[in-house]
Amino acid sequence: MNIIKLTEQKIFEMLVSAVVNYENNQDLLKTVPHRRILDDMAVVPVIYDNERMQYEYVDSECQRKLDVSDDFLIDFAIGNSRRLYGISFLSLNDFLKMILKNRLGSECGSINLDELDDEYSCLFILTNSVNYFGASVLCFDNLMKSVSNVFKSDFFIIPSSIHELLLLPTFFEDRCSMSLKDLIPLVNSSVLDNSQVLSDKLYLYRASDNQIVLA
Repeated sequence: MNIIKLTEQKIFEMLVSAVVNYENNQDLLKTVPHRRILDDMAVVPVIYDNERMQYEYVDSECQRKLDVSDDFLIDFAIGNSRRLYGISFLSLNDFLKMILKNRLGSECGSINLDELDDEYSCLFILTNSVNYFGASVLCFDNLMKSVSNVFKSDFFIIPSSIHELLLLPTFFEDRCSMSLKDLIPLVNSSVLDNSQVLSDKLYLYRASDNQIVLA
């Protein structure tokens, strides 16, 4: 996909936001408009073709073609992400069941999905409807406040990858068998491709002042 050949209207129709690790993407961030968020992440505009599962970052050349500021481009991308792909908020158990059913199809009938480890029942996954660049929901206005209202609690944010966030209500913290701060870098280093890693840090959404802070 060569976005510079697309019309301006088509670019805006396909424009979405992605959140990436700031330190791991220094070369990328030299060439694309971005906004630093939290301690170690940046939100960037992306042209995403969901049907072909292809994407391309909006670089300075494309931005000049559109003749818009960094702030306008990023804000539009965030809003368009919400409009196009919405929000998916599920327990991790339900999410795993959905993935297994989609991948195994009819073979899934031989597996008792209700026996998934109960340890996952305290974790929730926050992403978008296509499970792609879903961590950008972090930038949606008032979303964290709405989630806190559902939990009736503050909650931890585990930046599990660029495609999703894991959430843990603070009242479930004692059910985790391993320190979350130790678990995140372990998973990032052993499971995820470096391009998919979002953060090694644990964050806390604090409802009292509507802030996301380092835990």
